[in-house]
Amino acid sequence: MLREIFAAEPKRVLESVHKEMGGQLRYVISSSWRQVFSREQIERVFRTAEVGFVAVGLHKKWETLRKTDRIKEIESWLHHYHQGEPFVVLDDDYSGTSLSGIDEDLKHPLAARLVLCPVGVGLTVEHLPIILDALRRPVCREFERAR
Repeated sequence: MLREIFAAEPKRVLESVHKEMGGQLRYVISSSWRQVFSREQIERVFRTAEVGFVAVGLHKKWETLRKTDRIKEIESWLHHYHQGEPFVVLDDDYSGTSLSGIDEDLKHPLAARLVLCPVGVGLTVEHLPIILDALRRPVCREFERAR
């Protein structure tokens, strides 16, 4: 059952991003899963679902700080733990409703680092250029000032 928890195309897209970036990516989870799974359990879920590279790449501070809105969780985690490395935020348009509209506000520090996927579809190859661009681009001064 766990092998089927993630759709095939999103898994392929995420794996291709991971490989393209040299397998050195770190992952942070902002999901209700972190409230019910320990780190060891979530690593087992990723390995069993055949995305073990995510389990291996979990950041030392692997979960966001619990806040009411996803945007607040992400901003809080970045404020406390971000070390200046390029990043991208991946979410779906249901869970990430507080992130909606950010990609249209070019002055927002997360604007060019956000991919909201349609629920039931997930990551697609069309997302690859946005994700790779964000991961290859240094973090701008605007983001650092926003912290």
